Amino acid sequence: MRKKSILLMLALGGLLVSCNDAIDIKQAGEVNNPYEVFKTPNDIKRGVSNIYISIPGETEIEFDSVFTDEVAVGKGNGGQGLISGEYGFFMQPGNGFASSTWSSYYYIINRVNRLLDICDTLIQEQPSNKNLYNDQKAELYGLRAYANLKLFAFFTPDYTNPSGLSIMKVNFVPSEGSLNEYVGRSTVKEITDFILEDIQLAQELRTASWNNENNYFITNGVLESFKVKLYSMTGNYTELIPIAESIIDGGIYNFSNASEYEGIFAYDPVQPGSEIIWKLARPLGSGGSVASAWYSSDVSDEGAFFYEMGRSLYNDLDRLSAATTGEDFDKPRDDVRYSVNVLSGSKVATDYNSLSQAEYIDKDVLLIGKFKGMEGSFPAALKNDIPLIRITDIALLLAEARAANGQIQSSSQGDDRYEDFSSVEGILYTIRVNRSVSDGYSDDFSMPSIGNGQAAWKAILDERRVEFAFEGHRYLDMKRIGAKAGSPGFQRYAKDAVVNGTEAGLLVTDHRMTLPIPTSELNANPKIREQQNPGY
Repeated sequence: MRKKSILLMLALGGLLVSCNDAIDIKQAGEVNNPYEVFKTPNDIKRGVSNIYISIPGETEIEFDSVFTDEVAVGKGNGGQGLISGEYGFFMQPGNGFASSTWSSYYYIINRVNRLLDICDTLIQEQPSNKNLYNDQKAELYGLRAYANLKLFAFFTPDYTNPSGLSIMKVNFVPSEGSLNEYVGRSTVKEITDFILEDIQLAQELRTASWNNENNYFITNGVLESFKVKLYSMTGNYTELIPIAESIIDGGIYNFSNASEYEGIFAYDPVQPGSEIIWKLARPLGSGGSVASAWYSSDVSDEGAFFYEMGRSLYNDLDRLSAATTGEDFDKPRDDVRYSVNVLSGSKVATDYNSLSQAEYIDKDVLLIGKFKGMEGSFPAALKNDIPLIRITDIALLLAEARAANGQIQSSSQGDDRYEDFSSVEGILYTIRVNRSVSDGYSDDFSMPSIGNGQAAWKAILDERRVEFAFEGHRYLDMKRIGAKAGSPGFQRYAKDAVVNGTEAGLLVTDHRMTLPIPTSELNANPKIREQQNPGY
């Protein structure tokens, strides 16, 4: 990467715009010196808050739902996902999501690096405020770790090859005189070490207690969760297990029951001590609108909807309550994930398999209801807070470690399997008890068959599909464990795949399970030009 032409442009352009946004300064002319804007600990705090707003949670959810097998083309679709090709699994270096993901997270990294540099200068000038600045630096290191974690996840072809290519390590502020200095891709080990170093710095620097208000901010629990996610990708289960167990047993986060689970996706925020470890705040006037990925004006069956729920996902949700599988929508299901994801007003054709294509489109209308929107008209009606990490995510990553170690079936029987986190079966059972509307145990829901290793991996992948539908997990879940689960990859129901001819799906071994390095980066950076990901 050319420091002057790219990093400085992003850092100055992004940071100085964010300066104005963050502290609401109205000045005549352009602010060219960030040191004139950031002068106090509160100035830095407002700059940090602005970085949270720029995390692209909504764009990841939209891409994930369209590019995988979560959605089908809706009646109000005007070319969304079709013209750009995502619905047809089209992925090239010029793809908009790949480009925006790369630029968004490096944009965040550069803003973090600028603020870290300013903090160090201010500490020298204001030694009495050192602890206050260090508290902000801790949060900044955590945000940089997260940005690199996301880039690592999307752009690294092989998480488990320490010497394989990963992403660019950018831990500096570009110098004014460096016109011909470029950065290439670092190795997997270099990047994973970098992420872990930032997490450690964040944990060591913080002198005050972490701000856990409504779970909107980096905390020690969030940082520990980053480690679990990183270790799940690299297959370092020895390190993963004690950290995941500590998060689950720590008493700060708890599995939501069915009623509480519904509240996660309402606008009214779920308070600390809940299922959520970290989420993005999306008040009116800032951030994106998550439901705009699927709806034009509000989350209902009355307006235009670009996408519906894919039949293959619906069938997986429907199977969660064995006693009512295949029934009409109005038949109550015991697993709350069905009613949370399938919007009231949906039309479920129980004979969908025998319908003609035209009849299927008209009679089987499965509307997406995961995010209900805020009270009020557009744009409020499409906005929600975005959960990024939940305790169920950590539990299922622990289940992956149990599967890798052959700890598949619980040593307990029946209801005694509840809160048995030493086995895949116990973890899945615990989750299903908490998602049961009747608050019942084994008589109220079915359990997957997990008699061997591959079946255990498949059960975990399937559980993640229904648990995190429309939350932006499916693409990376398939990349990480799809092959271990014996999954064929993304497979739409045949009548949903007619559009764009996607009947063949996208194989789990396909190179498109990793994003391409964007064309914009290749054009600007000769050092990375020969380091494109395989297949592109």
